[in-house]
Amino acid sequence: MSMALARAGKEAIETKTKAHRDAIRTRGYGTHYGDHSNYRPPAGASLTESSCVVWAMECAAYAFEKVGQSAVWNRIAANARRNQLKGTVLIKDLVQAGWTGIYWNPDTTDTSDPEHSYSAHVARRSKTYYKIPVQDYVLDYRRKPRADLTGINKLDKVPFWVGCARGGRHVFCGTGANVSEFHWDYPATNPRAMELVTLKDYAWLSGIIAVPPQVWALASR
Repeated sequence: MSMALARAGKEAIETKTKAHRDAIRTRGYGTHYGDHSNYRPPAGASLTESSCVVWAMECAAYAFEKVGQSAVWNRIAANARRNQLKGTVLIKDLVQAGWTGIYWNPDTTDTSDPEHSYSAHVARRSKTYYKIPVQDYVLDYRRKPRADLTGINKLDKVPFWVGCARGGRHVFCGTGANVSEFHWDYPATNPRAMELVTLKDYAWLSGIIAVPPQVWALASR
């Protein structure tokens, strides 16, 4: 069931991104637009107003519904909405529902921004990220002179996950070692409103992701 949920999340990312881009090609505007853009949908058009967290939750909702766990997701989503859609609330509730909390940081020795080095210290010492339990790590895959690809190679086997950075200020989902994020300031005419970028190249430099139950253990084999 857990791997089925993860595969459904991957399907959500792929099919929804494709539908948006196909719609742009056929009618000139896609299926989603950013809630911080100045875009106004054509009269009578049914489009989704979205943001980084709304996109991640939309893909997660699709996955939970496909495996018959809508009731679980509805509780999680309702609590997220009660808490201003804060990413740490969303991730914490997923972890409490049995998902695996994974702290990620491309270079724990990078002290250019204390947010990242300090969060790495706390994650290792107390096994938490903003009070969310951390059960494993994806670390130092961009560290020089020697990168550690162990964690990110394991992540590449995970079909779907949900994550946040900067204490929940930015939220996203992902498939494998790629991040799927929504740009809240993009109009419906932009095919990159939802974009896939590799975690190795991701500009946000530390955070936590939640992996569906049992999937991380399977990826470790």
